[in-house]
Amino acid sequence: MDLDALKKYLSTSKDISKESLEKKSTTICLWLIGYIAKPIGVSDEILEKCCEAFNKNRGQVEYEEEAIFNVLKSYEA
Repeated sequence: MDLDALKKYLSTSKDISKESLEKKSTTICLWLIGYIAKPIGVSDEILEKCCEAFNKNRGQVEYEEEAIFNVLKSYEA
């Protein structure tokens, strides 16, 4: 994959509505870091809560993803 194709791939929103919570949390974490486009298939309210959880754990990738996962899990319950 050349650089232009990679940029296009990373800037294309992915629908995560049918993904597992683990995949959703990873995708949202990557979006918040700025590596990929904003995902679709998740509400703005949940994304806002994920952003808050991410910011509380910024710089600690494992904890950022875990915090986002816990937010998503709370909405699934």
